[in-house]
Amino acid sequence: MKDIIKLAQELLRRCGLYSGVIDGIAGPETLKAVISAIGKKYELTSSPKRTEQYLVMFLQDYALSCGIDPGPVDGWYGQKTAAAVRQIRQNMGEQEHDDTDKLLDEADFDKAAAMSGIEKALIKTVTAVESRGRGFLANGEPVLLFEGHVFWKHLQQKGINPVDAARRLPEGVLYPSWRSKWYVGGEGEYKRLEAAKKIDEEAALKSASYGLFQLMGFNHKSCGYADVRSFFEDMRRHERHQLIAAMRFLQATLLDKPLKMHDWVKFAKGYNGSGFAKNSYHIKLEKAYQRYAQ
Repeated sequence: MKDIIKLAQELLRRCGLYSGVIDGIAGPETLKAVISAIGKKYELTSSPKRTEQYLVMFLQDYALSCGIDPGPVDGWYGQKTAAAVRQIRQNMGEQEHDDTDKLLDEADFDKAAAMSGIEKALIKTVTAVESRGRGFLANGEPVLLFEGHVFWKHLQQKGINPVDAARRLPEGVLYPSWRSKWYVGGEGEYKRLEAAKKIDEEAALKSASYGLFQLMGFNHKSCGYADVRSFFEDMRRHERHQLIAAMRFLQATLLDKPLKMHDWVKFAKGYNGSGFAKNSYHIKLEKAYQRYAQ
């Protein structure tokens, strides 16, 4: 993802909207620039968690302005968008990047629809709104966020004293309550995971979220896996496995029912929690479905 962010930063700079460092980091200055570029056009909110998705939308919008078809401007970095980005790079004289090996294509959506009984347009809607836009990092490993407060609880459940364990770990790996400051993002999250695995591998794997849909490891059974190790290994294989796992999760939690009924409020509340309205998830879902159902 870092190369994609760098490309977007370079294009934002050429548009006179970004004066920061081309570093591949989706920070506050990059968010401000992308909001200035396409925020009004696509009704974007200034949400740091969505910066990477917004940058993909910017690249999709930029591709359209160049006469290149990236597919829908939805922030999802799929096969078509990857091809459009390659064309943009070629137009800029950059070396072509082959980054499509693990990305979703139309056949994957067809298989997910057949498996789950959920309309393909609805699956694309959930992918566009609820996913992180891309399931893998530039190094080929799935996107990951390690949750140290969840790790604390899982250690307690296994009879391991988290206070003692925390003394043996780097700061920011194990703590009793959620703190956003401990996220490092990107490949750095794997360093946190690896440190946690030295205390207890199973508890560590259960305490991170993975891939496109940031599915928590402790939900592995709802995603169709007998153990968290099998879940983790499948999340590493391809975005299609991440998609199928997400569909199984929707079925296991009965969230597929409000989704099929187009009850956007109930689905958004069930998927995102009681604060769903703050980020207008229900509205985004409805608008995305209208686009994909055409």
